[in-house]
Amino acid sequence: MSTEDEDLTEKIWQGDKNAIKETRKKAKRLREKSLFLDAHAVMLSAYISFFKQQNIITKCFWLTSMSYHAFVIYKYHDKLNYSQINVLISFLLKLKLGRNLFFPKQTNILADKSLYLTENSKTALPSEKALILSTKALVILVTKSGTTDKVKELIHEAIGYEALILTYENSLQGYRQFVRVLRKVGEMYGLMNDTNNQIKYLKKARDLALGNAQTTDQANKIQSLLTELGVED
Repeated sequence: MSTEDEDLTEKIWQGDKNAIKETRKKAKRLREKSLFLDAHAVMLSAYISFFKQQNIITKCFWLTSMSYHAFVIYKYHDKLNYSQINVLISFLLKLKLGRNLFFPKQTNILADKSLYLTENSKTALPSEKALILSTKALVILVTKSGTTDKVKELIHEAIGYEALILTYENSLQGYRQFVRVLRKVGEMYGLMNDTNNQIKYLKKARDLALGNAQTTDQANKIQSLLTELGVED
């Protein structure tokens, strides 16, 4: 990753509003290199990261843009790598009425493919494998396409990468990916009405965000979730 890309990643993780403008420049550079799917994926990912911060008018505009990028990515779903698929799944998980997804079948198929590609990759990092496993667990949970035992099995497998991420991988990006995993696990336990584990993993996510992951913005967002549960420490 270039220094420029590292700086942009840092701004996104810290919630810097200028990151969207810089992401558009990055997407332009990728298109100039004919890396069109990468360009759509980075734009969709950035829009997802900052969507909640926007006012209602901007959200309407962004939703149109996000849908466009997602449509193009899905059109070439057979050519995607697991990271691009995971960005697409993140968007599809937001398209729901209540707790019902608009595209449950497609989301499940994509989650299965992402998991398959990760398991058969020689370059996938432990943090990436953990993130894909937690995503598959969440897809099963929200689409009701499997049992809670299966969800917990995938969660356990994802959390099992913790030691490798914190020691062998030992990178800022790896720590931050695992913050996402821990937060997702906490939220899943919330959906399963297991408040104790919900709080446990949200606290672990917050503490890692404040520690090795060095992302105060994410820590504050996670603390907001804990505050809603009556947890301040």
